[in-house]
Amino acid sequence: MKPRLLARLVKLHEKNQYYEIVETIQDIPAENWDYELVNHLARAYNNLENYESAVQLLLSVAAEGCEDPLWHYRLGYSYYYLDQLEESKSEFEEVLKLNPDDEDAQNFLSHCQKELAIQTHLQRTAERAIPYSELTFEKSFTARVDEFWQWFSENEEKLADIVTNTNNYDRDDIVEFIAEGTNLLAEDVHFNIGGEFEFTFAVDDDNYLFYLYPYIIARMPLRFRDKWHFSPYLSGAKGKGFTFEMHGARINLDEVKVFADYDADSGKFTLYFYDDTLCSLEDAEAHNIFHLLVELSIGEALANVYVAEVERLESPRQDMYSLTDLDDKIRETITASGEDLINDPSELYVAYEFDPIDSEIPRHDIITGVTHYLDLINDYYFDTYTNADGLEKYGAKPVFLFFPTYMEADYGLVDLRYDLEELIENKIIGTKGSGEELGLLLGGATGTIYSYIDLLLYDEAKFLAKFKEILVLYPHTFYFAEFRQQGKLVKLTGEI
Repeated sequence: MKPRLLARLVKLHEKNQYYEIVETIQDIPAENWDYELVNHLARAYNNLENYESAVQLLLSVAAEGCEDPLWHYRLGYSYYYLDQLEESKSEFEEVLKLNPDDEDAQNFLSHCQKELAIQTHLQRTAERAIPYSELTFEKSFTARVDEFWQWFSENEEKLADIVTNTNNYDRDDIVEFIAEGTNLLAEDVHFNIGGEFEFTFAVDDDNYLFYLYPYIIARMPLRFRDKWHFSPYLSGAKGKGFTFEMHGARINLDEVKVFADYDADSGKFTLYFYDDTLCSLEDAEAHNIFHLLVELSIGEALANVYVAEVERLESPRQDMYSLTDLDDKIRETITASGEDLINDPSELYVAYEFDPIDSEIPRHDIITGVTHYLDLINDYYFDTYTNADGLEKYGAKPVFLFFPTYMEADYGLVDLRYDLEELIENKIIGTKGSGEELGLLLGGATGTIYSYIDLLLYDEAKFLAKFKEILVLYPHTFYFAEFRQQGKLVKLTGEI
């Protein structure tokens, strides 16, 4: 190539005038193009995103370029943007053999390796997934709740008589009779009935029930709402003047002393307690009773949200106060911290982060996420399923929707996930607490391979039937999976 022509091409390149480079070279008869001129033209085509033409030109001088790292670089660049990643990877490997210090080539090679790994992961996910048409559904939580209320309607007269004339009934007979109705929800449902037509479900450390019981009550037939007072979990009664007996010990709640130490970072309290009778018991018995007393005092919901640990003291502290004042102290502390008091564990919102690992199991690529149900997230990663098992026992389904992150890149960083979450919550799942909702939106997460939307479905079949209607708006692949590492994985797109 003549020095004057080379200088002109270099100057045009520095000014990003790539069309002028193409025109300048094409004005020269092709039979006069040498190796260097072909490379300049191929570079211009790459910069104009005409990668096919660049590849054709570079391959036409392959014999001369095989020992030239710049020729391999330009060819690898073209292949990369043509999404021919295996070919691109090979070219950048050749560059580094010839010039090991080429940082740009190393960066491109790393991108190729990462994207090839992602493509392999996507392919294996697609192979593992079953089509939506093969999906079967068990009796939903919604159906179970409706069966319970049907039973309640048919037996309301007797239930009312039990409340007003308790002495006419044997306690065991009452429990056995009501269990006929609650067993329609699941076995071993704990409850209390009495007072002024009060019916209270008890969580009793089965914390997944915080996500289910409010829906049962929201679905109560209107004709019973003025008469019956249902509660989704034990409410705090403070316990003034209340005496509790267990393990041979008789304890007055007014006399149990506590101190609540607040950790602003976690938003939770460590409770220290002392009582002569309580602390004379074995440690396990004392802690067991104290946990029960706390729930009687502040309620199951507040205890779940705010109590992290409890510690027994050997002697009382001067700054301790009665357990019956604990509810007020917690509320005062949270208010003073500037935070809103959370009375419903399902409203607690937690952010989390992970270091992604190379795994074919969904969710191991997650970088960051948010959730209303941290126990469910932790269960998944520890491969234990206390919460999933409990929820599914009632017919509720904890699941997550997911789709490749490249969709986010096409749509706008995390905008697609947020838009889908808003659409699901407002148009598909329904208003929380209405009794008509199909479940709960629990949160979402972004990973290196997929984006995730987490759901608890009360009626899985109905939700998916509605969700499929919006998928036509997105020409991409969508999956959903059970909240189990080796759980069922279903392909939604293209099958419904």
